[in-house]
Amino acid sequence: MNTKNAGHDDSADPLVDSTLQDGSKQDSLPQDSSSGRQSLGGQEKQTLRQRAEVEALVRVEDTHTERDFSSMVEHATDMIVRFDADLRHIYCNPAVEDQLGVPAHAWIGKTPLETGGPRAQAEFVEHSLRTALETGEEQEVEQSYPLPSGIKHFLTRIVPERDEQGRIRSLLAITRDITDRKQVEAALRRANRALQTIVEYTQLLARASDEATLLVGACRLLVEQGGYRMTWVGFAEQDEEKTVLPVAQFGFEAGYLDTVNITWADKERGRGPTGTAIRTGQPVLTRNIPGDPDYEPWREAAIRRGYASSIALPLQSGGRCFGAFNLYAAEPDAFDPEEVKLLTELANDLAYGIGALRNRVDRKQAEEALRESEEKLSLFMRYCPNPVYIKDENTRTVVLSHHFEKMLGKPLSQLLGKTSEELWPPELAAGMRADDEKV
Repeated sequence: MNTKNAGHDDSADPLVDSTLQDGSKQDSLPQDSSSGRQSLGGQEKQTLRQRAEVEALVRVEDTHTERDFSSMVEHATDMIVRFDADLRHIYCNPAVEDQLGVPAHAWIGKTPLETGGPRAQAEFVEHSLRTALETGEEQEVEQSYPLPSGIKHFLTRIVPERDEQGRIRSLLAITRDITDRKQVEAALRRANRALQTIVEYTQLLARASDEATLLVGACRLLVEQGGYRMTWVGFAEQDEEKTVLPVAQFGFEAGYLDTVNITWADKERGRGPTGTAIRTGQPVLTRNIPGDPDYEPWREAAIRRGYASSIALPLQSGGRCFGAFNLYAAEPDAFDPEEVKLLTELANDLAYGIGALRNRVDRKQAEEALRESEEKLSLFMRYCPNPVYIKDENTRTVVLSHHFEKMLGKPLSQLLGKTSEELWPPELAAGMRADDEKV
């Protein structure tokens, strides 16, 4: 007898359809003898119903997961972009517009080179995308991007996306702004570089035995350790034209100093950074050489040699400015306040070192002149045929010609330091004393 639950028609239940969702037939199911239909036992029906419920839950979960993922991408602070196999943008999340100021729809359907951005950056991006497409491997690249707010630094990870057959159907690029990190790294490098420069600069000041070695060494150190493109030292001549004479240089100069013709007088070729620094005794910073009107006489020559910014630091000693220390950088606005402070201190140390070396030279020259004078006086006193003497303020003899040894019959060692009264009879001594008082 055919048994049915009241109010339930098995023929309308999808779980008892002869073809299951996986496409297999239920030919082995038992036949109902009265209707000829296949029938299911209670256990089989329960199994199929549970399977359908699980599949329905999976579909719901997949929908929720996809919705959550989409929401996460839309609200991500990282820029997330999808490219097709022709390197065309097919999706850009809102972070692209937030960070680059470009509406997402402006890029859809375009390759990086077609977006109208900086060509160098676009070519770099396309090369990285093509590498990921050809190798099937993830790529991680860094790039810099010029924006109105300044240079931004980004780290991009490019991930190939594959279909069920394993073929790459698209590329997902996830880009993070690492500007803050790069600035911290740059600051750390500058600090380490500054420390190394100070250490070597101190050693240079201690070791330098002459002015030329000190000047060239200081210029070399600031190029090799400081990373500047070129440095030079100029001295303020006291001629009629108030010429600035280059005395030392290092780095990429390429004949620049042969053509600059700088003066420290208050006229056109003296109103640049070098002449102004010497006249005022203050550092002069040129943040952007191509755009600075005071740099007009030297702008073309500077640009050809890759100088984008510069600083002129006065060299002063004893309240007088005697020259300037000049540094050139390949980047505009390359000298921040901390760097200016450090360079000013180094210039002051250089000026002190120059003064110390000059004092040493002056002292040495004075000592040599004194020695020469003493030698000449000694020769004169030895061979002078007349009695000649020199006395101190107490009228005691400090120098005597050798003629006195013959006159008094005593060696000079017994005559030096004596007064006239100790050397001569009273009458002669009184006359000599009177002569001494007239001097």
